[in-house]
Amino acid sequence: MMRKRSFILLTFLVVSTVIAYLVYQEFFTSEDIYLKIEKNYYVSFNSKFVNLTIKLYGLTEGGKNITLEVFDGNSLVNSTNLFLTIGIKAVSFRLPYSIRNPLLKIRWDGKLKTIGIELNDKTIVRVEGRHIVLVIKKRNFDLFKDPLDWIRKLDMAYEAYAELVGDVPYNGAKIVIEEVDKYPGGWAVAGNPIKWYSPYIPDAIKQVNEGDWLFGILHEIGHDFDLDYRWVWNAEFSANFKMVYVAEKLKAKIKEYGVWYDYSDPNGKTLDDFYAMMAAKTGETNVLKDWLRHNDAATDKFLKVKNMIGWEPFKKTYRAWLNLSSDEIPKTPEGKLNLFVYYLCVFSGKDLTQQFIEWGFPISSETVTKVREVLGSQP
Repeated sequence: MMRKRSFILLTFLVVSTVIAYLVYQEFFTSEDIYLKIEKNYYVSFNSKFVNLTIKLYGLTEGGKNITLEVFDGNSLVNSTNLFLTIGIKAVSFRLPYSIRNPLLKIRWDGKLKTIGIELNDKTIVRVEGRHIVLVIKKRNFDLFKDPLDWIRKLDMAYEAYAELVGDVPYNGAKIVIEEVDKYPGGWAVAGNPIKWYSPYIPDAIKQVNEGDWLFGILHEIGHDFDLDYRWVWNAEFSANFKMVYVAEKLKAKIKEYGVWYDYSDPNGKTLDDFYAMMAAKTGETNVLKDWLRHNDAATDKFLKVKNMIGWEPFKKTYRAWLNLSSDEIPKTPEGKLNLFVYYLCVFSGKDLTQQFIEWGFPISSETVTKVREVLGSQP
């Protein structure tokens, strides 16, 4: 009696789960089998294929033998046998990348069901690099001249960000850039996945085909490398400032507002020029009007510091922040700024406090005193 009740309860749970899935997914169903098909193209530096995953949901306690066969026209491409009882089983097939209209044949209990699997311009392509994965519709993927070349550049950018801050986000998991149909709140939005709004993608790929590393995507990866945001007082400033390190180190070529900033050209413009221009546009070449919110003008000032002391003090500063306990991390934007500037002074051996004050940053007298105590400098 107890065994029968357990079986009834298990069957109820499986049926409930399947019904819940049915609200959102399309299944082939029989009286005792539910089946879901997932498919995508897969491209990496080493291989390319069509990935086909069949998920079977069984409701029969005694179980049944099932044969799955995948055909390309009349030619058998792959097959497998399995025994399905109550529960879920998943089977994946790697099919030739050139396949266009595969057929899936399912045989069980003397029955045969044939399902045509459509691969079209809406089918997802997964492009996988060492650190970065692009998940994009086939129609947009086909716009790339060389998608793997761009992924290779983003992989290098990932490594440069890690070199700058001393750690990687998401415990080292690959960062996915995913095309989305629903507006995510911007051109693209950071996280894992980075959500890239579909209507903006075709024009962006045209720029990539011209050699652009793509400011917007580099920027969003830069947000991810703010890790837990412990040193961040303005997220846009932090992402953009770190991106300059990436561009410099890798000699990137970036197009912004129709102008090329090309680090591979010794005579070309750089992002230092871009942010100096942005500061001039708001009348903040010499003094900030709003140090916290005018992130482009603030970036200009920190780039001037970078040109004075180099990148090494910044690398040491980020690592010093990583060593802080949660109780040691300042809670206010002013507190974070002051600690960041303190570390820059200590690691560069230069008292930068007066320069930051002249630019309009709220450097406290306490920070000035601490820097001078460490460096032994005089007022």
